[in-house]
Amino acid sequence: MKNSTMKIGIVSVLLILTVSLFCQTIAEPPINFYDENAGSEDNPFQIGSLANLRWLSETPEVWGGSFYAPNEPLIEHTPYFFIQTADIDASETSEWTTDITIIGFETITYTYQGFLPIGRFMRMGNATGNGFCSNYDGNGFDITNLYMINTPYITPLSQSAQYYGFFAITREGTIKNVNLKNVSFGAKQYAGILVGYAQAGSYITNCHATGSISIIGYNDNFNDIFWIFENSFDTDLGGLVGRAEGCIIENSSAGVTIIDDPYLGWSNIGGLVGDARGAVKYPPHHPDDPPPPPLFYITEVRNCAFYGNISGNLPAIHPILNEIFPYYKAGLIGVVNEFTIIENCIVGPEGVFQNATGLGGFIGTESMMSNSFWDIESSGVADMYSEIDETAVIINNHGLSSIEMKLAQTYIDAGFDFETIWDINPEVNNGYPFINLRSPNVGISDDTNKLDYKLSASNYPNPFNPETSISFNLPTDSNVKIEIYNIKGQKVKSIVNEKFLAGSHSIIWNGTDHDNQIVGSGIYFYKIQTDNQLITNKMLLIK
Repeated sequence: MKNSTMKIGIVSVLLILTVSLFCQTIAEPPINFYDENAGSEDNPFQIGSLANLRWLSETPEVWGGSFYAPNEPLIEHTPYFFIQTADIDASETSEWTTDITIIGFETITYTYQGFLPIGRFMRMGNATGNGFCSNYDGNGFDITNLYMINTPYITPLSQSAQYYGFFAITREGTIKNVNLKNVSFGAKQYAGILVGYAQAGSYITNCHATGSISIIGYNDNFNDIFWIFENSFDTDLGGLVGRAEGCIIENSSAGVTIIDDPYLGWSNIGGLVGDARGAVKYPPHHPDDPPPPPLFYITEVRNCAFYGNISGNLPAIHPILNEIFPYYKAGLIGVVNEFTIIENCIVGPEGVFQNATGLGGFIGTESMMSNSFWDIESSGVADMYSEIDETAVIINNHGLSSIEMKLAQTYIDAGFDFETIWDINPEVNNGYPFINLRSPNVGISDDTNKLDYKLSASNYPNPFNPETSISFNLPTDSNVKIEIYNIKGQKVKSIVNEKFLAGSHSIIWNGTDHDNQIVGSGIYFYKIQTDNQLITNKMLLIK
């Protein structure tokens, strides 16, 4: 694994916020805050103004999740539901400042500039907890001109604001239909315009961000030995998500200018995600209690796009250890670490990349990247990746000319869904394909270049042991071939090759290979080939 994760928790000691009120919107609860069942799935909190957003940012009790400290009972907060009900202009946040005082092992006061991230994740001593574990539906409305500047580093004890984004941390909740436009963002360490750190169980869909994000503050602390050791590793910057660990990101895009630290270059940068990796996590429990059985999460990034620009720098020599550590910059994901699946993604840059590869920087252990493309002309980059692990699987990924990148057939041949997910129009998005999902208030885009033929498939249970049922639906009569592959791309077994009538069908795979020997635990893929279309989906066998 590249750049191992540092574990950071939430402050559960006395925390004092002092807000400079000059020209600042005051936090106000949602209009339905006092309704019966407010915050439930049937009656979500309505976020219709900047004042409501500020309330959400400053009210951790509604973020959900668990909070605990040694010798204290575990406190679990109910996850809530939020829905945005109007476009919100956040221009005023460029004038906001908030002084935060933490009282614990030491008393520290520092200043946030701009919007305070929702789900802030901090640590003081042994007090730990979660970030935003609830559910936010942007409902297709815009949040424009949001301004966020990370705080300066204080000391290793404070660990303040290490994760930064509109949501600092998400875990187990859902973020959907969020449009962040013209965001101005300065940060360090784990940072993304939408989410700084998307932890295990997070689900992000139909979210889009535009604006700029840059790394700040390194030169001010270069001679601070504590700062160097705390900040010279695990720096992940993404146009949408800084670090994705055991989560799903789909149907989303970033049109963002990303600017690396000009002094050190100690950062993994991805146009969409800085660092993506699988995760083994324990359910919430008190640290004094025996841990429950762990849960295994794969990170999946599918049907996503990056349309911005990357200005990366080569990493400098570490002034204390006298080494150059590997950091990666790429058009889609900086580091594709272990147990990560990337599929059906595109990179259509606005300008030439600096010190970045086309799709992924490092492709790691038992990860897979398939059916993804980048524009070699506009990016000026011919290399897909910088380094690849021998267990990684690379299938049908290509650097294409600008003309090829703007042809619908390029993606239809690769199995992109132009019926419900993607669209293409020479007058929109510089001619590159774009996500066509829309929230109810926006409506669905036109039917340009839609597929006439749609094959669907799934398997259940997933994860499974010892067998799973692979179900598929055929719109017309067709020959069908179903094959099983392992994470290395090796064919394990062919389980069917015959003609089926139109309609729904299911086939059982009993977890054996072509010699009828039981296969080991791990990630497998089933490939369904019909007369007109090919679908490849993943499944997880756990014993």
